[in-house]
Order: sequence, then C-alpha cells, then structure tokens
Amino acid sequence: MSSPIYPVSESSTIPDFNVVLFGAAGVGKSALVRRFLKNSFSELYRPTVEETYSAVLQTMSCTCVRLVLIDTAG
Repeated sequence: MSSPIYPVSESSTIPDFNVVLFGAAGVGKSALVRRFLKNSFSELYRPTVEETYSAVLQTMSCTCVRLVLIDTAG
C-alpha cells in the first residue's frame, strides 16, 4: 500500500512532523524511506550524504499533516 504524495507549499498551515532516520551505514535507512514514499525497492547501494523528503498525509481522523523525513548518512 503506497502513501499518497501531494505537492506542499511552503506557506501552508499543515502541521509538520519531523522524522530523522539514524543508523549505521548500509542498514537500509534510505530503503525504508523509498519504500514508504514510492512503494519501491532498489538493490543498488548508493551512500546517502543527507536528503530530506516531505509528504502530506491524511490521518485516520481526516486531518492533513506534513511528514518530513530526514535521511542521514550512516
């Protein structure tokens, strides 16, 4: 099941929830982010310096929130 991704405007009043992924190199932090956002998996390993992704999601109570995922280097 993939999560819907919506364009996010910087002036939006949607509350932000920041999630930072920490862990050793090569353990799958970026793979988790890619799987959550795009419902895909790549077997290629490319080291991450740091990347930030955001997605607007609708909660079970029909409230929109912006999930900001910060994918750190290992």
